[in-house]
Amino acid sequence: RVQENIVKSFCYFWENPFLMQKLVIFVSLVFITLFSTAQTVEKGAVFGEKIDSTGAYSAGELPSKVEPGNPVDVKVKGKVGGVCRMEGCWLNLETPDGKMMVKMKGHSFTVPQTIIGKNVVVRGTANVTVIPVDQLKHYAEDAGKTPEEIEAIKEPKKEIVVTATGVLVI
Repeated sequence: RVQENIVKSFCYFWENPFLMQKLVIFVSLVFITLFSTAQTVEKGAVFGEKIDSTGAYSAGELPSKVEPGNPVDVKVKGKVGGVCRMEGCWLNLETPDGKMMVKMKGHSFTVPQTIIGKNVVVRGTANVTVIPVDQLKHYAEDAGKTPEEIEAIKEPKKEIVVTATGVLVI
């Protein structure tokens, strides 16, 4: 009986172009609403702990402030060049020497893909770290690199890594 009613309703809409057009528009709007939930990032947005930009170093200045084996609490500002596509659990800040890795402390917060290209201030602990090849390949995979680019990674990399407790869009 239920199937019969469903078939009758469908035939009624199918045979009436005006109602079918309205039904198609309604269903389209529902799908657009459901799938257009991309998080926009505005100036002043905070991810993780609340922070301000007072006393922040530029990403280019940070290497002179950090020594191997001596982690230091910092605020660093720069432009976001990339974000983990899987979870948003790390981001890269652009620097004159390439990119600086910023990991979210304990995966306690994430950032959206729409933060790419935005200027941010990151508060956290900076440390000179040697990143092993398997971890570099994992980051490359998360960043959407091609299999060829991932396989080309053959050596560990020494770089400054910031373990962030908060990110502020400026």
